[in-house]
Amino acid sequence: MRNILFVLLMLLLPMLYSCTTYTHSLSKDEEFISSKVRMTGWKKIAVLPFSGYPIYNRVFAEQLSYYIQEQPHFEIIGPAISEIKLKKRNITITKTALSHKEIIYVGKMLGADAILMGSFNTEAGWGSLSNISTRATLIDIKTGEIIAQDEEVIIGELSITEKAKRAIKFSAYEILTVLYALAGDPREFQILKERPPPTDTDKGALY
Repeated sequence: MRNILFVLLMLLLPMLYSCTTYTHSLSKDEEFISSKVRMTGWKKIAVLPFSGYPIYNRVFAEQLSYYIQEQPHFEIIGPAISEIKLKKRNITITKTALSHKEIIYVGKMLGADAILMGSFNTEAGWGSLSNISTRATLIDIKTGEIIAQDEEVIIGELSITEKAKRAIKFSAYEILTVLYALAGDPREFQILKERPPPTDTDKGALY
């Protein structure tokens, strides 16, 4: 009987990881976005070091920064530069959320008008197939308020690396959508919106 159960388990395991599912959540401050950032004075966005799973948290932050700096509207301070500048003032970001006071202080230290911070975490899974969850939060320095927050959860057969690649592209798509809207550039924003958003069956790149 035990041998039969073991064989059944071995047969079922591939089925458990035969598909990949994506859970997506994006919250936005529509009132702030509709006012257009050019009226609020945004020029520079600082990407802070992300918290969470070692190495992947840094890759996630750096790759998001890379995608975002491709847009023409805002100057980007990457996470490595942000970390160096903050360490010179004995400031280390070790948590996923900052108070309004902390956000305003860090933003001013970096000379930024907005900051992008987040996390990359792994959850229960089978070995290298661990599930992942990511968060990217865009915050206005003047008010300390969250303007947009994207969350991705990817579960299934893919390796952590493959899941990370998809989460980065999915999150970059959402953050870029918000940034183009904030920039008040209808032409470029429309071009971005014409690209189909990530779906549960997406196995390729967004760009």
